[in-house]
Amino acid sequence: MPSTIKLSENYKSAQKKSIVWIILFIITFIISLLLSVSIFLASLYLGYFLLSEAFNTGTIILSVGACVMGGMIMFFNFKYLLSIFKKTEENGIQIYEEDYPELFKLIKDTADEVGTKHPKKVFLIPDINASVYYSNHIQSLLFPTAKNLNIGIGLVRMTTINELKGVLAHEFGHFSQKSMTIGSYTANAYYVIDEIVNNKESMVDVINTIADFNGFIAIISRGALLYNKLFEKVYVYIFEKLDLQRLALSREMEYHADQIATNVVGIDVMIKPMLRMDLYIAELNKVSRFYASKQEEKKFSKNYYRNLDQVINLYVANNKIKVKNGLPQPEFEQLNKVYSKLELENIYSTHPELKASIENIKNTKIESEIDNSPIAKVLINDIVKFEENFSFNFFFDLDITRKNEISDEEFLTEFKLENSNSNYPKEYHNLYSYTFLDYKEILDCKIINDVEVINPNELFSEATTDLYANLFAYRDDIQSLNFIKFNKNIKSFKYDGETYHTKDIDELIEKITNEHDNFQPSVNIIDEKIKQFYSQNLTEESIKLAEIGLELNNDITKIQDLKTKIDEKTQFLFVNSHEKIIKEGIQNLHSFNDEIKPLVTKYLDFDNLSQYVNKDGINSFKNYVEDEQIFYTNQYLDYDLRSFFESLNFIDEMSQIILFENKKQFLYTYLSLFNKTPEVLIAN
Repeated sequence: MPSTIKLSENYKSAQKKSIVWIILFIITFIISLLLSVSIFLASLYLGYFLLSEAFNTGTIILSVGACVMGGMIMFFNFKYLLSIFKKTEENGIQIYEEDYPELFKLIKDTADEVGTKHPKKVFLIPDINASVYYSNHIQSLLFPTAKNLNIGIGLVRMTTINELKGVLAHEFGHFSQKSMTIGSYTANAYYVIDEIVNNKESMVDVINTIADFNGFIAIISRGALLYNKLFEKVYVYIFEKLDLQRLALSREMEYHADQIATNVVGIDVMIKPMLRMDLYIAELNKVSRFYASKQEEKKFSKNYYRNLDQVINLYVANNKIKVKNGLPQPEFEQLNKVYSKLELENIYSTHPELKASIENIKNTKIESEIDNSPIAKVLINDIVKFEENFSFNFFFDLDITRKNEISDEEFLTEFKLENSNSNYPKEYHNLYSYTFLDYKEILDCKIINDVEVINPNELFSEATTDLYANLFAYRDDIQSLNFIKFNKNIKSFKYDGETYHTKDIDELIEKITNEHDNFQPSVNIIDEKIKQFYSQNLTEESIKLAEIGLELNNDITKIQDLKTKIDEKTQFLFVNSHEKIIKEGIQNLHSFNDEIKPLVTKYLDFDNLSQYVNKDGINSFKNYVEDEQIFYTNQYLDYDLRSFFESLNFIDEMSQIILFENKKQFLYTYLSLFNKTPEVLIAN
């Protein structure tokens, strides 16, 4: 099968460039190794020569120092080489064919169909994906070696058997790629460079130990650090180039593996799990964040994958996603509504963008057969055992004591409540992700009595949100293009389906700016209608909320100004400053206290404060308000300084949170108007 898929020119180019940088790295490292041995031998000869010329304390120290320096240079260079023998980690739980014959039959049949070897070991992991890796990455540098297969327990719960076959075919497509060896070379280069650049402490520790014995010898032996520094910049430069090529090759390998898999299962069966995977990962992250927020309450679930099913069902219902074979069938546009016309490949990503992957798959023109296969979890008859095992590990990693187990019903109730609390009402169709709710303009707006009554169902429609989102996208694209101008790694990009080169950016920015300016009047008309709608229907409650919102906006402006001033006035904390400068700086902090403490007191009175700050935090902020900070006697007082900055961050975060709550309540006061017919609105 792999032989029927041709390698793209981009694939071949990335392969060749990766090999060039790998060779440069190997040559540099060999030179460093040989040089380190030469320096060690030269230091031994120098030591012998000095002692043979004059045997005294000075020559002994110089001789020993030179030998120690040479020995350290050679020892640590070979130590860096040995870092590539780090053991390949095996994640998850290994499973065996005798326990899961149907799953292993699918694995082997798929490997045979792709035309590659069977995996050496198979592991179940907690994730919603699958992956392959070498069982011995050192051996893989020289010889063909077996690869292991990871299958996510979340993956088998969200794919049909045929879709799982497509995912496995993709992974086995990697089995057949000799380019995986390039990844091994890059990984080993990373291990070596990481040791050289980031693990200097061991060399410094040796020098410090020598210093306890003799300071002069330690000073001489510091030459080993200088040697390290000499090669460090070269290694980092080579690795940066190598890593970029490795990432480009990885993306091409993904395209290639997708084409191999599509030849096995067809377009539809390949694309559906890719879309669903994005949805499941996003919703699983919501479940994870939910339980992370319950750490203090020690709430847990024996099986948080069941909670994932609940959240998925909620999403499907709210977004009118089709369901087939017991699984959601989202369309690309439902999950990825993109307003930007700028298409820019992420050069720092191992995988291509989803849209590009789907286009690549569709280009094969290989249609799928109708898929009526069951959900793949039937292949693992005791799947609940693995789900509960991974759930236990999840809560263990969160450092949550398994104390207060919640039922699925309790989870769903609390999740719905938190989800509704973190979003504006859905009737506004996400409009306020792209524009602001300006209280001042609403309160100051002069109502035009003879204007037609505005129907909120039409005003706050998806079309309105699209209008604002497009304007936002124009601005965002202009900002991105200004960034691209100065990024030497980006040579070309697409805008509105057309390919551009960096030399064309200024002309394109001018074109987009004109489009933005032509678009702006339409948004201005809607802006005016929105202000009129809010102003026409102001109530005592909404006026009060708007006034509180204005006050919160003023607080936020004041806090941002405070933070800017404090940043300017506290630079002395990050450098070795004269005591006089420190005392002057500390005096400045005392003056800021007079502005911060009233705001802390104000936000400590927030009704729902306990949802955002634990008891210890609340007590800490109360102590800050009540105590008199000293900050500095003959040294910094860490508690006072920490309390000062934590309180500053507290009022910054709480002002934003309370303003969000305020805006949400303001919008809720208008919801009753959404359910009224235009006739009723006119009568009112």
